[in-house]
Amino acid sequence: SREPVVSLKWCPECPQPDKSVFAAVTPSALYIGVCQLPVVTFDTGIIYKAGEDECLREVKWSGNAKYLLLTTSTALVHLLCSESHTTLHSLELPEPPVRALWAPGSQLVIFLAKNNGAFICTVTPEKELKLVHRITEPVHLASWSPVTSSTSNTDTFSLVYSTETVIRACTLVYRKDAISLNCIHELNCGKTQDLFFVCNGLVLVCVLDNTLCLYSMENGWLVQSHTFYSTITHVQWLDNIGFIAHIAGARDVCIMRYSLKLYEKQRTVLQGIKTLGISGIVPDNPPHALLLYLKRFQKTLSEQYRHEKPRITSNDYLTYSPYLQLLCSLCVRLDLTPLYVDSPQPFHSNTKLADPDWQWLNLYDKALTLSNLLASEQPFSDTLYVPGLTRDTSRDVTSPRVLPTCGESAPRTTEPAVILDVTTKRAFDNKSWSEDTDREIVRWISECPQHWQEGGQCEVYMCGDGRHGQIGENIRFSLTPAHQREFSEAQLIVQGNNCTFLITRHGTVYACGEGSYGRLGQGNSDDLHTLTAISALQGYVITNMSTSKGSDGHSIAVTECGEVFSWGDGDYGKLGHGNSERQRRPRQIQALQGEEVVQVSCGFKHTGVVTADGKLYMFGNGDYGRLGLASSCNKKLPERVMSLEDYLIGQVSCGLNHTLCVSADGNRVWSFGDGDYGKLGLGNTAGRSSPTEIEALRGIGVKTVLAGTQFSVVLTKAGKVYTFGQERMLGINESFATNSTVPQLVPDLADQEIIAIDVGAEHVVALSNKGQVYSWGMNNEGQLGIGHTNPVAGVVHIVSLDNKSVNQIAAGKSHSAFWTAAKENTPRATSSTQLGLPGSVPSEYRRLQHIEVKQIRARLQVLSYFSDLVYSSWRLLTYDPGTSEVAWVNNPLNNVHVRSVLAPRVAMLPSMRAIGRTMVQGRTYGPQITVHRLSTPDKPEVQPIFTQISEQVVKLSPPDLRLPSRAWKIKLIGEGADDAGGVFDDTITEMCAELENEVISLFSRTPNGAASSGFNQDKFLLNPSSTGPDHIQQFLFLGILMGVAIRTRKPLDIHLAPAVWTRLASLPLHTSDVQNVDSLFITSIKSLSNIDKSGVTAESFSNVIPIEKFHIQNSNGSLQPIIPGGQDIKLTFENRKVFASWALKFRMGECEDQIAAVLEGMSSIVPAPLFRFMTGDALESWVCGKPEIDLNLLQKIVRYRDMDKTHYLVIWFWRIVGRFTNEDRVALMRFVSGRSRLPNDIADVSQRFQIMKTDKSKDGLPTSQTCFFQLRLPDYSSEIIMEERLRYAIHNCRSIDADNYMLARNVDNNSQGSFEDGII
Repeated sequence: SREPVVSLKWCPECPQPDKSVFAAVTPSALYIGVCQLPVVTFDTGIIYKAGEDECLREVKWSGNAKYLLLTTSTALVHLLCSESHTTLHSLELPEPPVRALWAPGSQLVIFLAKNNGAFICTVTPEKELKLVHRITEPVHLASWSPVTSSTSNTDTFSLVYSTETVIRACTLVYRKDAISLNCIHELNCGKTQDLFFVCNGLVLVCVLDNTLCLYSMENGWLVQSHTFYSTITHVQWLDNIGFIAHIAGARDVCIMRYSLKLYEKQRTVLQGIKTLGISGIVPDNPPHALLLYLKRFQKTLSEQYRHEKPRITSNDYLTYSPYLQLLCSLCVRLDLTPLYVDSPQPFHSNTKLADPDWQWLNLYDKALTLSNLLASEQPFSDTLYVPGLTRDTSRDVTSPRVLPTCGESAPRTTEPAVILDVTTKRAFDNKSWSEDTDREIVRWISECPQHWQEGGQCEVYMCGDGRHGQIGENIRFSLTPAHQREFSEAQLIVQGNNCTFLITRHGTVYACGEGSYGRLGQGNSDDLHTLTAISALQGYVITNMSTSKGSDGHSIAVTECGEVFSWGDGDYGKLGHGNSERQRRPRQIQALQGEEVVQVSCGFKHTGVVTADGKLYMFGNGDYGRLGLASSCNKKLPERVMSLEDYLIGQVSCGLNHTLCVSADGNRVWSFGDGDYGKLGLGNTAGRSSPTEIEALRGIGVKTVLAGTQFSVVLTKAGKVYTFGQERMLGINESFATNSTVPQLVPDLADQEIIAIDVGAEHVVALSNKGQVYSWGMNNEGQLGIGHTNPVAGVVHIVSLDNKSVNQIAAGKSHSAFWTAAKENTPRATSSTQLGLPGSVPSEYRRLQHIEVKQIRARLQVLSYFSDLVYSSWRLLTYDPGTSEVAWVNNPLNNVHVRSVLAPRVAMLPSMRAIGRTMVQGRTYGPQITVHRLSTPDKPEVQPIFTQISEQVVKLSPPDLRLPSRAWKIKLIGEGADDAGGVFDDTITEMCAELENEVISLFSRTPNGAASSGFNQDKFLLNPSSTGPDHIQQFLFLGILMGVAIRTRKPLDIHLAPAVWTRLASLPLHTSDVQNVDSLFITSIKSLSNIDKSGVTAESFSNVIPIEKFHIQNSNGSLQPIIPGGQDIKLTFENRKVFASWALKFRMGECEDQIAAVLEGMSSIVPAPLFRFMTGDALESWVCGKPEIDLNLLQKIVRYRDMDKTHYLVIWFWRIVGRFTNEDRVALMRFVSGRSRLPNDIADVSQRFQIMKTDKSKDGLPTSQTCFFQLRLPDYSSEIIMEERLRYAIHNCRSIDADNYMLARNVDNNSQGSFEDGII
C-alpha cells in the first residue's frame, strides 16, 4: 500500500525469540506483519478493510495478545481475533474515541472520547465488546496500573486519569460484567502531558509542562519532583536506570536515576516528616540532617537488631539495649512499621506480602499501640485482629479515601470499614471496663483455668502401676482407666519410668511419681504423690518434652523458643552437658544454644533432638551404634548425625538400644543401633551403627515413628500402623505373625484410621479418629486398661473409654494415660484462641456478676491477645519510667491498668527466667555472717540483728548472694546452733520483727494507723526522716533482703502499705494512694483548696488556717518544707491551691531516696527492671507470700516418717491445726521452719513439711528441726493433751538449740557444725 501508516504496534508476546509480529494501520486497512531480520514480510496481507465512510485510526494489542482493537474516525470500534484474524464484534460508542487503552489481561479497555469523558468496555465470554461504565467529566489522559488483584469472582484494577486540573487515582472492581469505580486519591497538579506507572505500579509519573512529578500509589503523596529549564517533549523509563527525558530545544537527553530501592527510602522520609509535622515537632521545611537520618533509618534499625539478636538468643543479655529500644519506639511513633513489615503495594492491591525479617517489629508495634490505647482508655481499632474473636482484615481491599478539602496537601485516609457485633465492640471499648473489672477477669482465669478450657474441663483417665504416685495421689493400682481430677489442667501428658509429667496450656510443667536420680526435676530424689510444678522451669513456656521409659530415668524439655533443658540420671552423658553427672534440677544444654530444637526423645541410655531446620543430634551411650555416628563411643555432648545432613529430619525416637528417625516429608525412615528381633526393620537382625533406610517404608507418608524396647511402631499419615521386632509386641496374633524383621501392617487396625499412637517399655496404646482406644503388649501392671494383667498379643479395644471424647494418649513404663484436651492446642504463655465458655460467673467475682459470660469471654480474648503481644516483645519494651510531658515518649507500661491486665505468667516469666539464668549453682550457702544475740558482761548491749547483718552483707559482692537457698550462712556467737538453713530463716524472721517493732528506724506506721482511721492502719511506710548515709545503706540491705526472698522463695513477714509496693514497681502514685495511708491529710488539703466555699475570705484566712508557711508534716510527723525555701514562703488565701498541689506532690515523693536505695539493693540480686511488668500487689505477693497459712497447702507438701496419714497422731495433728487461728498457724510455721509465711505457689516450697514420731517420753513437748522443716511428735495419750503440748511449744519454745545440745556437742567433738539446729 502507498497509504501512510497511521498506527503501528508490536505484539506484546512473540512466538519465537528471533521473530517479532506487528500490526500496521493505514487509513483504509489493517495489516499483520512478521519481522525476522533481515526480512520483513506481510504473509497475512490485509486482515481488515475499512468501509466507505470509515477511516481507521489506531490499533491496540490486548495484554495477552489475544485480541486486536481497532478504532476509527467514527464512533465505531472493532474487536478482532489475533489468531484467526477475524472480526469478532463491532461496537458503536456514544462518541468517537481518540485513544484506547487495554487494562492488564484482556478483560477491560478504556476509550478516551474526542469531546467529553471516557468509556470503559469489557470483553464478554461471548467475545463481544460491552459498554459497562462512562466517566462523564473531561478525560485528558489515562493509564492502567500493571498490577491487578484477583479473588475467586472479582478482579481489581487501578485506573488513573487526568482532567484539566486534577488527576484521579481510582480502584476499578470488575465482577460479572459489572464494575464499580471509586476515587482513592485526588492529585492537584494541573494539566498533564503524560501519565504512566513505574516501579511495579507503585509510582505514578506525571509529566507537566516542564516538571516531572512522581506520586506514591500507596497513599497519593508526592515523593519527588524535578523542574527542567524548558518544556519536556518526551520521557522514557528504563529499568535499573530511571528516566530519560528530552527537553525542547536541547540536543542531548537528561537522565534521572530512580529505582524501587530509592522509593522505599523516600516513603520512610515522607511518613516520618508527616508524623512529626502533625505533632508540631518539625517545621514545614525540615532540616537536611533530619531528612538524611530518616532516609537511613530502616537500615540503621535493621543492622542494630541483627547485631544484638545473637546476644539475646544466646542469653548473654536479658533485654535489648536502650538504644535499640528507643529506635523501635521512634519507629512506632513515626508510623513507619507498616512500611517495613509489609512490602510496598499499590492502594488497590489486596495482597499483603509480610516480610518475615520484620515480624518482630510488627509484634512490638501492636504491643506498644494497644498499651497506649489501654492506658488512655481509648477503644481498640475495629480492624484489630484478635484470633478466635475477629476476622483478619489485613487482606481486605482498601476502602475509598475521603477526598481532600481545600488547602490539604495530601488526602485524609480512613480505615477499612469493619462492622463488629455488639459483644466484640464492647470488648474493644476500654472505657466500658474498669481496672478492677479487668483485674477480676484475669484473676478468674488464673485461679480457675479449668473453667476456661476449650471443650470444657479436661478429663484424664489413667491405668496401670501407681505405687509411686504416677497415676494419682490415692491410686496404687488400676486395671481400667480411672478418672483423675487432679490432672484436669493437662494439655500434654508425658509418661516414663514410674513417673508422669503434665504440661498445662500455658507451658507449666508438673511432675509426680518416682523421684530417684532426680528424674522429677525437683532438686531431690523424693517420690511425689501429688502433681508439683518444676520450679526451675517456671520461667519458660514448655511446648514439648520426653522422658525415658526405662533405665535410671532422665528427662528433656523444649521451650517455645527452642531452648533445651535436661535432668535426671546423667550416665553416659545422656543429658548432653559434657559429663556423666546427675542433675536433680533442669539445666539448659549449652551445646545446643543457637539451635531451635522442635522435638526430643529420651531412650533408656541415649537421647536425640531434632531442630527446626531438620538437623538430628544424638548423645549418650553409643553401644550397638544407637547414636548413628558410625561408632560405639559414648557422646557426652550433642553431635550431629552427618550421614543425614542431606535430608531434613522431622522426628526421632529413641528406644532401649536402637533409634528410628523420619524425614520431614514422611517419605523416608531410617533406623540404627541393635538389630535383635529385627526391630530395625531391615529384613535381618544385624545391627547398624549408621542410619540405614527402611526401604519398605519409602514413600508411604510416615507420620510418627516409635522405638520401644525390642520392637518398633510406625504410624502413617493415612492412619495405618506398621510394626516390626519382637513378635509378642507386634499387635498381631501368633497365627498371623509372619516375618518380624520387616514392617508389617497390623491387621486388626487395617480398617481403622489411627490418629495417635504411643509406646511404653513393652506395651502400645493407639487412638482412632472415632475416639476409640486400642492397646496390646505386656500387661503385668494392668497398663493396657482392660481389667486384667494378662499379656495381649493382638489388638484389644478399651471399651470403657468409648464416648469419653479422648483426644490424646500416652504410655509409660507400666502405666497409660488418656485425656480429652485437643491436641492442636499448643502450650503457650497465654492464648486468646484456646478459651472455652463457662456456664456462669462464680460468686466470688462480684464485679462480673452483672456481665454476660459471652462478653467476659470476648474481653478475656482481647486481654489474652494483648498479653501475647507483650510477651513476644518484652525484651524491646522500654523500662525507663518516663516523665516527659510529650505523650509519645512516655512508657505505657507505667500505667497500673495496663499491668493489671497482663496474664500473671506473662508478667512473671521474664523475671523468673532471668533469675534462673543468674542463679549460682553448686553451692548450698553463701558467705558467713556473724551475729551476736546474747548479751555478755563485756558487751551488755547488743545491736539489732538487722544492723549487724546489714553492715556485713552490703560489703559483699552481689553475685555471691544469688543462691537458690541460703544467701549467707549465720554464725551465732556464743550459741550452739549450726546454720543448715534454720538459723538463716530464723534470723530473717527476727529482722522482720525488728523492722515492724521500730527497733530499726526504717519503717514508720501509716498516719492512718497513728490516727486510728481509714485504711491500712496495720501497715507501714518507709520512714521519710531516715535520710542519713547509714539509713540509706540499711535501705539498700532491705532491698537485698527482698531480692533474697524472691530468689530463695522464702517470703518476708513485713507489712508495707500498698503505696510502697506501687513505687517499688515503678508505678506513679495517685491521690487515692495517699488517701489510703493518710486520709486526714487528703481531707485537709481538699478543704483548704475549697475553703472559700465555707465563707472564708482573704481577710479571715489567717485566723482559720494554722499553717503559716509552705511546710507540712511528713508521714512520720516531722515538719519539712514542701518546696525548696518553703519555710520562707507565706501561705495566703491566694496561693492556697498552689500550696495544696505542692503538698500533695511532696507527700507522693517524700520517700524517693529510700525507694531508690531499696530498688538498688533488689537490682543487685534480682532483675528489678522487670518488676515494671507487675503491679504493686503482685510484687508484694512475690516478696511476702501469703499472710495467712493455707492448711490445704500444708497438707499437700507434708511427708510422714515412721507413720502414714492414717496414724492416729497424724489424724489428731490435722484436727488440731484445723482449729488453730491464723496466729497459731504462723507460730507453728515459725516453730518448725523458722519462717512465718508460705510462698503463694506450692512449687515455690523448697522443702517438704516432715512429720515424724520420736521415742521421747509420752505426752512430752514436740520438738522441731527448722533446717529441715521437721516436726517431731512423741506419743500422746489423747488429742487434748497433744493440743495443749503443741500450743505451748509453738508459743513459748522459740529459741534455737535452747538446751545447748549443739554447743555442747561442738565443744566435746571440736566439730565445726552439724545439721541439727532445731532441737527445742
